[in-house]
Order: sequence, then C-alpha cells, then structure tokens
Amino acid sequence: MYSLIVPAHILWLGGLIYFGPSQVYGVAVVPLWILLGGLGLEIGYHRELCHQHFKLPSALQKILYSLGLLTLNGSPLFFRSLHIGYHHPMADTPSDFTSPRNGGAYNSHIGYLRKATSMVLLSVRQLRGERYFRLTHKFYLPLNYAVLLVIGLIDTTAAMTLLTVMILTYHQNAVVSTFCHSKSGYRNFETPDDSNNQKALSFLTFGLALHNNHHAAPSNPNFAVKRGEFDAGYFLATICGLTKIRAS
Repeated sequence: MYSLIVPAHILWLGGLIYFGPSQVYGVAVVPLWILLGGLGLEIGYHRELCHQHFKLPSALQKILYSLGLLTLNGSPLFFRSLHIGYHHPMADTPSDFTSPRNGGAYNSHIGYLRKATSMVLLSVRQLRGERYFRLTHKFYLPLNYAVLLVIGLIDTTAAMTLLTVMILTYHQNAVVSTFCHSKSGYRNFETPDDSNNQKALSFLTFGLALHNNHHAAPSNPNFAVKRGEFDAGYFLATICGLTKIRAS
C-alpha cells in the first residue's frame, strides 16, 4: 500500500508540473469519481464487502470490487481485514491502526499504512478461499501499475485523469479516519469510540462522514438518521437500483 500511494502522489504531482493541469480531462473527473469513489469504494468495498448491506449477486460484487481496486485503498482482503477485523471491533484503541489516538492526524491519514504491512488478515477466512480475492491481493500493486501504464501508453491525459481520481478517492477515505475520529463534529449516539458526524464532509465521502451514526448501527445501510442529514452513498445505491437487487 505505502509503496503505491507515495509513488502515485509523486507521479501525479510530477505530471501536473510537467504537463500542466490541462493534462487532465476535467469533465471526466466527477463521473469517474462517482464510479470509483462512490460505487467502487463506498458501496462496493465498504457497504457490500465489509457490511453486506445489499447482498448483491457475485458477478456484480466483483465488478464493484474491481472498481474499488483503483482507489488506492488496498485489495479487497486488505480493506475488509482492516475495517472489520480491526477498526470496528477495536475503534480508537491501541489496536486500531487508523485511529488518530495512535499517532495523530498523520497516522490516521497515511502513517498507519507502514504499521498495517504487518497486519494479520482477520475476518477474511471465507474470502481467502476464492481465487478472485487471492489473486487481487497477491497482485494488487502490479495490477494498479499495469492499468496506469496501459492507459498511459494509449492516452497520457486519460492516465493523468484516472490517477487524479485515484488520489481523490484515497483521501476521500482517509479524511474520515482523520476528522471523524477527532473531537470535532457532533454525535447522535454515545458509542465507546471517538466517532463523530461531519455534515460538510458527508457529501465528499458518499455518506461515510456520518460516522458516528454508522458506528452506532453498522448494519444500517443508510447512515442518515436525523433531519438534515444526507447519505449520498445510500442515495447513489438507490438510484442505481442496488437496494432492490438480491443474490439468487
């Protein structure tokens, strides 16, 4: 993970300096962000893979997980293990890799990745038996580099656009660890952790920044529980028909 995220940021900054901002298809950034950050990361990785909110058919799950692979948030096995194996059951304890309590904002935003390299893969025993999850975990780094390389050889601007959105989706998730486990925001529920809600960030994180609501009821697919709250992730899942699809 660390060996992908740091080079990705360096490559992106170098590309912007060398080529200029015009080397990004601006009109494609938001649709691609919705595709990767919304459907891939928040709905695929988080709500379906980790919490089984929608119970989608296997083929559709794999499509969403494959989009999540391009968000710089690790393989499906890594993400589920970090989130379900450590974060939820041990939130804001010394065993929670991503908590700001364990090294401040730097740790929760990116520093935890160096510690997580020694992480034991928890809560993924059943998934490890499936070829898709084994291969995407084993070849996570080369898969990401290969996608960027192939697209870059075809269209440099398209590759820079994808890299821009990949970095955006990484920070989309990281800001939740940094700001939604701090002393700011507001809480609707008394949970044993530091989780809080950040309305302003909820739109940029597809609802995940309604984090105290989520920690209070992880099985609830809609994180908006009070008047004035809006869960963009649940809204996206609804308009895409994912809330009505069930595995046969």
